[in-house]
Formats: sequence, C-alpha cells, structure tokens
Amino acid sequence: MKKSRNDVKRQWRTSIARVKKGEYLSIGVPRPDNKGFVYRLGYGYLHELKQYHDDPLAIIKAIIANFPLSWTKEQARTKLDEIFKEKKETKKEVLERFKSYEVVEKLFDYFNIFNDCSPTKSTTLKDVVLQLIYQRIKNPISVFNTYKTAKKEKIDTHSKNSFYRSLDYIAKNKDEILRNLNAKICANTNRKIDVLWFDATTTYFETFSREGYKKPGYSKDGKFKEDQIVIGMATDENGIPLHYKIFPGNVADPNTLIPFMLEIADIYEVNSVTIIADKGMSVNRNIRFLESKNWKYIISYRMKAGSKQFKEYILDEKDYINDGGLIYKTRDIASSYNKKRINGHFRRQIISFSQKLATKDKNDRDILIQNFTKKMNKDNLVSCDDLAGSKKYRFFKPINKGAFYELDIEKIQEDQKYDGYYVYETNRTDLSVKEVINLYSKQWQIESNFKTLKGKLSGTVPNVFINLKPYCWLHLFMFHFISVFKLHHLHSKFKIRTDWKKQNHWA
Repeated sequence: MKKSRNDVKRQWRTSIARVKKGEYLSIGVPRPDNKGFVYRLGYGYLHELKQYHDDPLAIIKAIIANFPLSWTKEQARTKLDEIFKEKKETKKEVLERFKSYEVVEKLFDYFNIFNDCSPTKSTTLKDVVLQLIYQRIKNPISVFNTYKTAKKEKIDTHSKNSFYRSLDYIAKNKDEILRNLNAKICANTNRKIDVLWFDATTTYFETFSREGYKKPGYSKDGKFKEDQIVIGMATDENGIPLHYKIFPGNVADPNTLIPFMLEIADIYEVNSVTIIADKGMSVNRNIRFLESKNWKYIISYRMKAGSKQFKEYILDEKDYINDGGLIYKTRDIASSYNKKRINGHFRRQIISFSQKLATKDKNDRDILIQNFTKKMNKDNLVSCDDLAGSKKYRFFKPINKGAFYELDIEKIQEDQKYDGYYVYETNRTDLSVKEVINLYSKQWQIESNFKTLKGKLSGTVPNVFINLKPYCWLHLFMFHFISVFKLHHLHSKFKIRTDWKKQNHWA
C-alpha cells in the first residue's frame, strides 16, 4: 500500500526541472506537509554533474538524506560539494595538469598491448596498467604508492586490489603482450629483427627472504651481500627493446644466451637472425648452439683468457692492415670443441687496434690500482674486508690465505701488453671488417637500456619489491620493460630525449 505524502519522512529532497538546456537539479527542505519546499537551491545540470559520478541523482539523494533540516542552503551546498565532488578534477583538467599522462595514454592505445590476450571481466585493467606504466616513467615507486598517488592526483582511481590483480594478468599474457608490441612497431616502421643485440645484467634486492628467483650471485652492481636476479634483454638496431627474460640470481652470464634465444625463436617465430653479444657470452657451447641453428653471430672474444699461442698472434705485428686509420688483421678458424670435434662450421677472428681504446684501457686500470692503493695499510696490503664489494680483482693477489691482498705487478705488466686490442668472432662472411665493427659498436644501446631500466625507471628496485609476494615483483618487471620500450620508441620516432635527468618532463 502506497504511503500518503504526510506519512513520508521529512528530509532534504531533490527536484528536477526540465528546461531547454537539459535537466536541472535542485535540492531543498520540504514543507511540513511535504507539499513544495520551504527553500531550495539550484545545484546544476545532470549532464554536467556526470563528470563527478555516472549517476549523480542517486548519489546526491543518498548524501542529502541525512542532512539536518536545520541547515541553511549555504551549509547544505558546502557539505554536498565536499562529499559529492570531493574536490575531484575532471579528466580534462587532470590531463592539462599531467600532460605527460596523456602522452603515455596515447602510446598505450596505439600499441593495443592487450590485443588477443586472454578475456577478462575487469573493467579497471586498462586504467590500472596505464597508471603503473606512467608512474614507472615519472617516478618509480611501489605498487601501493602508485595506487595512493593516483588517488591523490584523481587519475581514474581504482581499488588497491585492482593494482595487484593486474600483475597476475600481465604475467599470464606476457608473451602475447610482447608480440603485440613488436607487431605494432613492425607494421608501422621498417623495424627489422634479423639483427639483435643481446646482453645480461643483474639487479639486487634489499630483503631478508631468499625465495624464487632471488639468489646470491656475481653482482654487476657491486652488491655482493644482497640477493639478486639476472635480466637478459635484446634490442633492435635503434635500441628499442624486443624481449626480456628473468633468470635466478646465481645464473652466470654465459648460461643466459641459449634459453633466451630459444624463447625468442618461439615467441617471434625467428628463423634467421644475427645475434650480437659481448665477451660475457663468448663460450664454446653458445657459439656451437648458434651454429647448430644456422644463426649468425658477432661476439667479442675473451682475448686475455686465450691461449699463449693466440696472445702471441695478437702481439705479432705481422699481417696488420691500416685501412684509413682502422688497424686490424683477420684469420679464419674451424669451429671446434677443445681443439677437437670439428662441426664443419668456420668463424672469422678480427683483431683490431685503437689508440683511443689503449688510452681508455690504461685509464681504467689506473683507476682500479689507485682505488686499491688508497686502502693500503703501512705494509702495502689491503684486508679482505676492505676489498669487499670491489668488482675486479685481477690486479690483486691474495696472501695469508686470502686475509689480505697485494698488488700483482706481473698481472699489471701482462695486462698492459694488450691495451687497445679488441677481438671479434663472427660467421658473417658477407660483411666487411668495418661493417662488423660498426654493428658491434651499437652494443652501447642495450647497455643504455639497462642503465635506464635500473637507474631511471627502477632506481628504487631494492625497495619497490620488498613488500610484494614472491611472484608479484616478477610480474611487475613487465611494467619496467614496457616503460623502457615506450621511451625508446619515442626517442627513435621523434628524437625525444630519454635521459630523463629532469623529472619535470613527466611531472
């Protein structure tokens, strides 16, 4: 049975006036008989109020239902604004204040990274992932702090759990997302992935738990007391990342190449490729693997770890050619294992000499020696504890069962002989020496990616992941990769600077 007007509880109410411009909302205090209003105030057109909530009428009704009847119009308006509008900016205003957010959003839409990914019922996934990527670029912080920052800045705020759930979705669809990124680049540019630059690095964690991929290992950051992971990455000729793979922290560099390349072949259907890598990958099993796949390679050779005969060949001035300032000599050798087990493949060794490199080699060695001498005691020794964290020990030798170290003069003199020399090994017989060296010289681009990844984007890696569940930080790394990918895409396409020393580019 419908209640009479007099039986209805007297409270603040809404009224709608339909005018030419649209439906205009007012709120007010009804008369004691609930017929008409004692007073009311206009609040705005419904279509304009939708910038704050999708259903403004329902929200406002719920808010004003508990307003005291004694309130004035000014008190009611102030409280309603405080609750309903929450000082919330429209998306247009947000984008005006955070212009770089719009850039990232357009890139996100352009690459359509969720194309052909597994279905999801989530209505917040895109917004959450976009915010995580934007924050990776702007100022890397934890997932929780990204959520809090988005809430503070009023950028399509969603629940904290939606941020963490996005990590699982990203992990589940990692391969498809990487394929989508590559497909979009290839479809709209002349990107080629028949030549790839590969390298591996480490990043450490300041945690007290050792689980999953976090293992102690050789640290390229000099953090030998911390657990770490190993990251493998490949880039194209423009330095834009193609692929990454995470390895346990105790995996040595040479052991990353084969599983990485097998994954590349599977995801991107690569049949013919030239892989360019530094001497960290220069082990026989890697080269034999590439040859077994009929893949090409340009890999620098561990010259100082070579045989006595090979070192004599390098220092022998015979057969060196001076080609417009490029000094080199070459020889072809059969691919073998322990000088046996010939597999029918041949590789070319290129030995080059550069006075510029000779100066650099000398300076690098002098810095190591100077750092060592600064720590010497009165007996010209450095304790093991004082040397801890040093990356390179090759000019020092242990004494007293490793308790102390002293300069190894013989090693220093031996090292000096090879200043300026560099050795490349390749099975690309179609390339000239200059072409081989020029291709290898782009290896700095992947090192730049790592620097960006570890220094600019994930400078807080040791703390970003500390409170995440074991699997979460692994998924979060995908956001770091996508961020680096997009930065280098911008740089390649528009020559926009990607050395983000001035954070206000993105603030």
